[in-house]
Amino acid sequence: MGITPRVAELCLRTATICASFDRQRTLTSDMLGPALELAKYQMRVRALLQPNPGENPDARMSFAVRNWLAIHAKDGQWIGRRLLFKQVSGHRLGPGVFDRALRAMEFNGELESTKVGKMIVVRVVPEPSASKNPLAVAGTSLQIQPSASTSHAEEATAF
Repeated sequence: MGITPRVAELCLRTATICASFDRQRTLTSDMLGPALELAKYQMRVRALLQPNPGENPDARMSFAVRNWLAIHAKDGQWIGRRLLFKQVSGHRLGPGVFDRALRAMEFNGELESTKVGKMIVVRVVPEPSASKNPLAVAGTSLQIQPSASTSHAEEATAF
């Protein structure tokens, strides 16, 4: 799982603030190690605490399947359909909802399914390429501009 642009921006802002407190005028890529760790942590927390956006049974089931597969079969492992049904508590919404959710996810290109003997197995469609880390770009630096010494009253009268 990559780092979203929003998390990258927040972590770069945090790194900039920390560098400012250390009286650094330039933020270089070798100073971004803690920001990268913060970004990884944020992505894990956001994945675990993500709310269920589903407003109908099919959407709730798709959300449950997507989350379970992201945690337990993230490397594209094939998972038995019956095991997946049990793990996402498919009985709560019924097998029809589970079937429709899997068909919709397969139609959207999120899942692949096949038969191995009598068993139906599914997996997450692997992404074509891993995205580069937006925080660790070697040789780059960010200039920290010192704030102007104008007060808020001066800024208000400037308009």
